[in-house]
Amino acid sequence: MIKISFILTLICAYFSIGFLHPDEQYYAIDFAAYKLGILKEITSWEYDTQLRPWSLPLLFMPFLKVFDLLEMNPFSMSLGLRVISALFSFASLSLFINEAKKKLSEKAGDFLFYALHFGFFFKLMMVRTNSENWSTSFFLIAFVFALRRNLVGSSLFSGLSFLIRHQLGLMVLPLGLYFLIVQRVELKKWFLQFCFPMIIVMGLGFLMDSWGYGEMSYSPWNYLYQNIILGKVNTFGEHPFYYYLYKGISKTLPWFLLMIGGWFYYAKNKKLALSFWCVTLFLVVHHLISHKELRFLYPVTPLLIYMGIKALDEKRELSQKIIRFFVITNLFVLPFILFKPAYTPMKFYQFLYKIGVQEIQVTPDDQGRYPALEMEFYKRDELKVIESKASLNEITGLIFTTKLKELKILKERDCSILYSSYPKWLFQYNYFNWLKRSNVWALSKCSP
Repeated sequence: MIKISFILTLICAYFSIGFLHPDEQYYAIDFAAYKLGILKEITSWEYDTQLRPWSLPLLFMPFLKVFDLLEMNPFSMSLGLRVISALFSFASLSLFINEAKKKLSEKAGDFLFYALHFGFFFKLMMVRTNSENWSTSFFLIAFVFALRRNLVGSSLFSGLSFLIRHQLGLMVLPLGLYFLIVQRVELKKWFLQFCFPMIIVMGLGFLMDSWGYGEMSYSPWNYLYQNIILGKVNTFGEHPFYYYLYKGISKTLPWFLLMIGGWFYYAKNKKLALSFWCVTLFLVVHHLISHKELRFLYPVTPLLIYMGIKALDEKRELSQKIIRFFVITNLFVLPFILFKPAYTPMKFYQFLYKIGVQEIQVTPDDQGRYPALEMEFYKRDELKVIESKASLNEITGLIFTTKLKELKILKERDCSILYSSYPKWLFQYNYFNWLKRSNVWALSKCSP
């Protein structure tokens, strides 16, 4: 089964082009590419305010440098980074599973293996180049060291998880306090073996940030100042307290049932368990923060899945019927996850790059806004996007459109559709005008 999981992970890495959230590209890959000179400029408020850590871009830089020397195109480069991310995530999950299985029955251990290796959202996240995936992987290694009561190893890897994604501090802090309060580690030993290595890692983060931004800088403080003190995090949208409950049900069923059930079981019966300590503060704070995204909670999902399975195992309720339910429902979604692009418009960028056009035109929408191709990393240097004031009934040449109604106008002019993000046959089945609000990225060629 481990070999099958490995193959499926590579398949997902190959097909899951693009990103789940722009941060995956604009922060991690773009920062690294800009530092290497692969990307000529970077326009990002996160870069200007220096709130992004340089740890993850620095991890990517050696690989991107090799890819560049091999003259790989940007799409192959991003694939390479997805594969590297997948390999590291695969290894850390496997390490965690092997350690956690020691505390489970054989049946529960096998179920944990299936959940983390074949759960559809784990496969999707394992191949991501984002900070959520990498910080989770580092923290799982730290968690394994903590289970083995290795303070130094736990400190180093949990510190690295914090350097990758600062929100992991909400898991690192309880982890450190667990050694002191629950395991009653001697204060001197706790400071020397947990706090001191953490201080070294934090100092390393300061050096990396200062090097990356070219001046003295420390991203954890910058992040706290910009998002919390100045409140910029709320400018990205505010959500109600129950947002994660709603999204968890709609996006991660049936696994969400296991996670929420596990947390409540531990809250009632196992409050001193390490896993409960690590996830609870993280969950509480993220529910209190107004801006919420489901990806923010990914770092706690492996532990919550383990807690849910452990709860069923201890209550002797983990029947084959329950396991089959999770396996079968998961299989309905898994193939879709394995073969679907994470960001469908990336196919358009691939098409443009392949045909090597030097100029395309765009026209304004009803509000006077022009569609943009913002991902410079995937564009040829010679490509120019011309903002034309001509109407779609008059414009000639290569035209980039993003709306179905715009494409219809060009079709009525007998323009050639060179590319469409939706297959042409699908337009014949636009019953009840269901495609009206869909974004249809297309490149058309109109003659005079």
